[in-house]
Amino acid sequence: NRLQALEHLLSVRLREVLREDMGGVYGVRVDSGSWDRPTQGYHFDISFGCDPGRVDELRAAVDAELKRVVSEPASAEEVAVEQEKKRRDREERVRTNDYWLGGILSALSRGDDPRDLMTWDARNDSLNPAEIQAMAALVFSKDANRMEAVLLPEESKEQ
Repeated sequence: NRLQALEHLLSVRLREVLREDMGGVYGVRVDSGSWDRPTQGYHFDISFGCDPGRVDELRAAVDAELKRVVSEPASAEEVAVEQEKKRRDREERVRTNDYWLGGILSALSRGDDPRDLMTWDARNDSLNPAEIQAMAALVFSKDANRMEAVLLPEESKEQ
């Protein structure tokens, strides 16, 4: 799934930038999802906690990373890491039958052919930087609906 690959790529990149490079957050949460009914859609969420004095600086760093993921394709190494991560996760889910149960139910609810689950390896192996970049261009386009919210602590009434 290209949306999920973009989610994981940005999760790693934003953690590196905001936490490792800037020391501005303990962690970054990146989440995405899509749906087919009643109409097709998706969501993409990025959230983190930080010092209120660093909000603008860290938001600017997030925006710079979003622009970068749209303008520059992911590296082959980043894609290979994503493919391997998804492969390991799938192996565990197949072992516990979660993959089959979830995949069959999801396919039937969408009206897809559950036999497509058998092509998972080929689809995972074919993931490439251009596909992730195209998804980023769609998700972070100028036409996409975007909402930003900043929650600040209430000012103390004590003086």
